[in-house]
Amino acid sequence: MFTLKENDKSYRPEDFGTTALPGHIHPSPEQIDRTLYIPGADGLFHFGSNFGVRTFELPMLVIPQQNKIELQKRIRAFTSIFYTSTGKPKELELSFDYEPEKYYIVRISNRIVPNRLLTLSEFTLVLTANDPYAYADQNYIPEYVDNSLQYDSGYNYEPPQNHLIYGEPKSYFYENGTEFNWLYSRQYSSIYNFADMQVPLAIEVEGSVNYPRLTNLTTGVQMQLPSISNQVMVIDANRFTVKVDGVSKLTLHKGDFLHLAPTLNQLLFEGGSPNAAVRYKWNHKFI
Repeated sequence: MFTLKENDKSYRPEDFGTTALPGHIHPSPEQIDRTLYIPGADGLFHFGSNFGVRTFELPMLVIPQQNKIELQKRIRAFTSIFYTSTGKPKELELSFDYEPEKYYIVRISNRIVPNRLLTLSEFTLVLTANDPYAYADQNYIPEYVDNSLQYDSGYNYEPPQNHLIYGEPKSYFYENGTEFNWLYSRQYSSIYNFADMQVPLAIEVEGSVNYPRLTNLTTGVQMQLPSISNQVMVIDANRFTVKVDGVSKLTLHKGDFLHLAPTLNQLLFEGGSPNAAVRYKWNHKFI
């Protein structure tokens, strides 16, 4: 039913002699409303909303064991994957079998209380995603996209209809690139965000370029950056950092950090005498 991942390790319930029972709770995020009550006025004044946490409740069963000793070993082994060696809850990636390409960053948020019935046991596993969004890797492609089509086949990608159609306007599907060589003073690159949320973009520029300027032509956002010479510059919109060879250069940049809007993003790279490798790092983001 679900998989938990920690770095290169993957855990399935059956690895510990457990199984997920029907009836799990996989909700949307909590909503936090900012409101104000004014005496004498009806209702509340609304000043905006934010997402809170997302909490999952997963009913579990430890399958019958030979005796209560073996039962306790299974429960203890399963519980241990949620804690560090110092007893602190650890972050894990949670993905469901019916949506394996998407994952949540979760921690255990309640104690495991087994209901022991002879040599089997039931309990509810409660996991909380403090970051309420689901994520997918940057190379994620939705199932409804036919990525076997040739670039010049004349098919269009139209996300609202969730299928490929033939006709106007022409807009061809191609796999997102992760890097390219920046060799021209004006150079274009495109990224397709298949998610329904805007996502921050991290860009690594390794090499040399004078007075670089990056623009997302789709959103109109632009940023100017310091020159580099045989150096590595990392611009991370998620952390709001600009570093050259690991040293912060945030005060030397102008403009706003680049984010990827849903659908196609056309990026423009400008700079003098560029000779650099450009690498992208980002994840699709879903409610």
